[in-house]
Amino acid sequence: MTETAQRAEPMRQWEDLRKRTGVLDWLAEITVDVDEIRDEAEQQYNGAKNAFGDAERIEHEARSTCVAQLGKAQRDLPDFRGDLPHPSVLLAGMPALRQEVGEAAHDPNAALPGAGPRVDGIAPNVGSETVSPKLREIRSRLDGLPPAMDQNKWLPSNSDEDRREWIRANRAHIRDAAAYTGLPADMVAGIAWQEVQGDPKWADNMAVNYRRSQYEVWPEFQWMAEQVGLPGEADQTSMGPIAIQLRRSAEVLGYDPENLTRDQRDEIQKATQNPSTNIYIASEYLAQLKAESSFANVPADQMTPAQYQELAARYNGGPGWRTDDAQAYGRGFGMNIEDARRALND
Repeated sequence: MTETAQRAEPMRQWEDLRKRTGVLDWLAEITVDVDEIRDEAEQQYNGAKNAFGDAERIEHEARSTCVAQLGKAQRDLPDFRGDLPHPSVLLAGMPALRQEVGEAAHDPNAALPGAGPRVDGIAPNVGSETVSPKLREIRSRLDGLPPAMDQNKWLPSNSDEDRREWIRANRAHIRDAAAYTGLPADMVAGIAWQEVQGDPKWADNMAVNYRRSQYEVWPEFQWMAEQVGLPGEADQTSMGPIAIQLRRSAEVLGYDPENLTRDQRDEIQKATQNPSTNIYIASEYLAQLKAESSFANVPADQMTPAQYQELAARYNGGPGWRTDDAQAYGRGFGMNIEDARRALND
């Protein structure tokens, strides 16, 4: 055994002894007590082997327990695929849960302040029904209000005076929609200041009809649609005085945008373009965006200017509200909010 090997730990010495291959190795190791080294090396080897075996056994037992628990959890999960009925049908068969939902609907403590209308209930299945429950609810609130003033119907406009006139004329609707959705009234008025005027109604109708009849039915017209500034699908068209996409309107009103009948599409478009219902739809969408923000539970009267501006950017950009365009929209909102407030309160 060499001098280096003699200074090594017993396991290393044992390995060196096992690898003896020449006469010099034999002469170096002839005076070594091989049995003593072997015993110590075997002892350490067995200790290491036992420790590894314990670790392997513990890992195996933990893995088996974990896999068994995960399997049980998976089997316990309800399967919402296949022919399972709509959740509203399941709700009808659970009286205790229905009772809880009914009690929470009339309990002011069931929602945090500033959260707006409760959106955690199971909405009725609209199915092929033309007018959704949400749209009926909005229209019922309009019974005590005069018809809202529409925007310019014929020519594009960018007039601040026309914006002031629109907000003044519709202040009752703006305030009621804000109270209904748990928002500050000037937040809704500020978005109105950003959106009213612009393209007249006939231009919106032309855009949505073009997209339905040309872009969607004949995809080969895609290039032409892009050249005239009308890319995208019909439900991406923004309509109404406070411009909002038809798809967003459908979602706000409780419809399934992927499965709309022709009558439902027409009803959604009519509600989005009607100035009275349009204010409530836009306000409801703002409330949903606020519920997705970090200030979801901040009461309406405690929202900061930065939160106002972020909510405006979210309204413009949706999931892409951090983009430069959406942020510029938010800054523009912040610059014009005082004008909107004066128009609302004059």
